Amino acid sequence: MFRLGPTMSRRLATNRRSTTARRFDGSSSRVRLLVHGLEDRTVPASITINSNADDTIVDGKVTLREAQFSANINADLNADVTLFRIGAYGAETLTFDATLFFTPQKITLTSSLGQVTGDTQFVGTNKTKVTVTRAGPLFRLFDVSVAGVGNVSFANMTITGGSVSGGNGGGIRAGDDSVTVTNCVISNNTSNNNGGGLAVATGGTLTLTNSTISGNSGFSGGGV
Repeated sequence: MFRLGPTMSRRLATNRRSTTARRFDGSSSRVRLLVHGLEDRTVPASITINSNADDTIVDGKVTLREAQFSANINADLNADVTLFRIGAYGAETLTFDATLFFTPQKITLTSSLGQVTGDTQFVGTNKTKVTVTRAGPLFRLFDVSVAGVGNVSFANMTITGGSVSGGNGGGIRAGDDSVTVTNCVISNNTSNNNGGGLAVATGGTLTLTNSTISGNSGFSGGGV
């Protein structure tokens, strides 16, 4: 019988261990790639209102009427809106320009703006600096009607002088939507039905924060 000497036995044992180690190291060095979805980085649309006029004239400035109409159709009404919009359409933020509305400005509407048909935020600079009012025939100032349950908010502005006959809400009317009013004044609006200042239908919600509702009149619920 052929026998190995002690030295040869130790070498073989060492080689076995190193071979096993190389195989183990080789298998553990494989890298498994994991793919994770990235967060949505689409910039929401924001349109800057930098005019106190009430028109849709292409003049290098954006009016409240132009901004709201663009938000409703999810597209730029004209070149003015294209110039002063950032982000992609979806839930819109309509922001009153901080330079123009640093001093008190009044936007006098001569006809209805039409319905607010999508999630929209109206963001003024200060309730004493941004005033939306009415002249001419009777109509409400803001009419919220979003398919399903919408989210519409008003901040840092005054809504006054809206008036309707045969309907609810002279200043603001909403259906089964979520309406938030923050740092606003809603005053001197009228309705011969419910909620002279503001009316939200059954199923809708209203959140009022640091706001004044005064001087409104209605058949039932002068303010709200």
